[in-house]
Amino acid sequence: MFFGGISPRGIHFRYPGAVHCARWMARAIYSIKMVLFRSQYNLQKQQEVSRRGSSASYGQTVWNHLKSVGVFATRIYVRYWFQCPSGTGAPRNDLDLLNELFLYPDKDVVKAAIDFDCHMWYLSEHLIASAFFDEKVSHEKRLVVAALPRNVGSEDTLKRIYPSKEPHSLPNFVTTSSLQF
Repeated sequence: MFFGGISPRGIHFRYPGAVHCARWMARAIYSIKMVLFRSQYNLQKQQEVSRRGSSASYGQTVWNHLKSVGVFATRIYVRYWFQCPSGTGAPRNDLDLLNELFLYPDKDVVKAAIDFDCHMWYLSEHLIASAFFDEKVSHEKRLVVAALPRNVGSEDTLKRIYPSKEPHSLPNFVTTSSLQF
């Protein structure tokens, strides 16, 4: 619907509820709803803000930010959100998301997604080892095993993300500490 299609089952919306553990997705859904229903927005509130000294383009800036979040969520994030329940596939899922983030053109959205590092739990030295049990990682398992003794682990193994301009692969995250899995 965000991109102009209509579901054959019809469209049903619920009022926003509590923001729970899935904070990022809940906020993304609310952003999408706000963009979809922007014609129902009371423009007087926007004009009152303008009269108080804020710039006249404040409202348009807000809509542009909401639209950016909506486009990111529908084009990129939803796919990884639905693949998330697979525990053994989580390292590959997080890595694929990270690599796709580096290619995404809106760098402000990318920065927000990476800063919200709950997406990347499985790219830690310990949890990356669950990729050994993922059927989709068969071709990389030898590289991961070869990287185990080469990459020295750290004392703080909880979260390690290496944002860069280069795409990553699973062996980049495996260390001697991964053996503790």
